[in-house]
Amino acid sequence: MWIHATWVIGNTHWGQILEPSIRKYLLTNLYVFVWTAPTFVSLPILGIPAYADGNGTFYWDTCLAVGNVVNVEWLMGHNLVYWVPPVGVIGYENYLEDSTMYYNNGFVVSQLGAIDYYYGYEQYSAGITNTLIGNQGGAGVWGPAPMSGVNQYGVFLLGVVSVIPFIGVNMTLPPGATEDIGNLLSPTETISFNGWTVEVANITWTFNIDYGSNQKMFANAFENLLANLFIPSLTSVSDAEFNVHFDNYVITLYRPYEYFTTETIWVNTTWMTIFIPQSSTVVSIPMYHQQSSTPPSNSYVSGVSSSRYYLLYGLYGYG
Repeated sequence: MWIHATWVIGNTHWGQILEPSIRKYLLTNLYVFVWTAPTFVSLPILGIPAYADGNGTFYWDTCLAVGNVVNVEWLMGHNLVYWVPPVGVIGYENYLEDSTMYYNNGFVVSQLGAIDYYYGYEQYSAGITNTLIGNQGGAGVWGPAPMSGVNQYGVFLLGVVSVIPFIGVNMTLPPGATEDIGNLLSPTETISFNGWTVEVANITWTFNIDYGSNQKMFANAFENLLANLFIPSLTSVSDAEFNVHFDNYVITLYRPYEYFTTETIWVNTTWMTIFIPQSSTVVSIPMYHQQSSTPPSNSYVSGVSSSRYYLLYGLYGYG
């Protein structure tokens, strides 16, 4: 069943509204595709250049594809269920290590990425939004899968469903570097939406690298496919939210038998989708840049923290 609607899709991260141009999203009869980086920067080759401090530069990006069709189904003993299939999400992060950090024996320890539908479920439960996005019956597809000792892999938002466009991202670490990739669903909840079983999870990936390379990029990406936006009614507006998180942890300086310093950069963003039934199809996609903490000036991150640890007889303490 086809339903014409206005889509309002945005990415919330700090304070100003930036209007996108036509090249920043695609609209067809089958899907709406939104790409964050071009809204903030004109050349999103490496993502948004979010933070630089002499040790390195951190980049991040995320994109969202939403089907432009509504499915309708009746479950015995329950109300009609409307849902938009599918919702596909990609997150991308990249750290470029500078020479100063490299020659101070610094290296990239780990990165973290998360697609957090559980946050959207909390917003829905609190009455802040009137619907949610989740994986029907726990049938979501996400990647990369857990693996060890890898130097490269691919993340592709495509092909499992015809309405989603092909978007391919190949990740390759610097020569000599490998990483261990872990995946965890926590917290997670299985709920009933008008009789349908829906899993709402915080899907978290960890990328353990422990490697340094002069003027080289350490990039990782993650995705979730086949999530659905569940719609309570075709006569009123439906709104849902979910988060995408990024985290980069490095040792910026290491003095054997003396001390080492660490730095953590993190980014919290929120995707907002608003479904407005109407007689014609129009798309409006504002991007919101919303300050949620006190990030460094002239940056696109939520926060940065640094610590020094002193090495004492094989042990270390806080400094």
